[in-house]
Amino acid sequence: MPMLTKDMPASDVIEVGKKFYIHAESSLAEGRTLSLLHGDTFAAFDRSGDIQPVGLGQQGIFHEDTRYLSQLEMRINGMRPLLLSSSIHEDNILLSVDLTNPDVDLPSGDFLPRGTVHVHRHKFLADGACFERITVRNYTPAAVDVELAFLFTADFADIFEVRGQKRVRRGVHLPEEVQGTYATLAYEGLDNVVRRTRIQCSWPASVIGAQKITVPLHLDPAQELHFTLDIVCESDGKSNQTQEYEETLQRLNLERRLSLPRRLSHIHVERAV
Repeated sequence: MPMLTKDMPASDVIEVGKKFYIHAESSLAEGRTLSLLHGDTFAAFDRSGDIQPVGLGQQGIFHEDTRYLSQLEMRINGMRPLLLSSSIHEDNILLSVDLTNPDVDLPSGDFLPRGTVHVHRHKFLADGACFERITVRNYTPAAVDVELAFLFTADFADIFEVRGQKRVRRGVHLPEEVQGTYATLAYEGLDNVVRRTRIQCSWPASVIGAQKITVPLHLDPAQELHFTLDIVCESDGKSNQTQEYEETLQRLNLERRLSLPRRLSHIHVERAV
């Protein structure tokens, strides 16, 4: 177990799968945001991989200078998960977040101790979309039933609004649409352009309601399950997203490997000059 200092309570340390972490509610956890960028799409998340609708108000998924998602918060049985660790990979493509459950009283009457369920989030941006793969693992010798929920909203604010500029007039938010595995938030701007945020969950048993996706999971002992959550930015019915998580990530990694020799060559030329 990591060495505890006088200022580090033992309750700040969590063991999951024989590894030890400092959780997010500890004063030792850093409060910075984590950012991703790809083309005209930019995203700023908190360290849990969420988008908080409060605080500085500058978190979100932005595309072509418009915020297409202003809230995305994950809950485990209605409670905010505990942060174990998070980082941007060295390739600047992938954001990784490790989370676990807090102490939870389940609807069945059972008690779920913290550190029982591990949640791993992988996120990246491409082609006007945010792709996320969520892996959930049960670290106990007993089966557990948990419910993950994702709360989301979109204010469709432009970048100047997000930075504090006041607007005299705004466009109109259109009714949310739910169809199959999709939820769509829409906004018609003063430029008469309809912008849509389309959110899709791959889990077959997921339930999509008003600004919320619920994912019920049954995990056998030591079982691991995964699903994806894709957020696509559309403008007047057009989007660039054509592939799914694995195919898009492979393409981005290949593009980066192919472009690396050119970047290194450019650096050598600059040094020579």
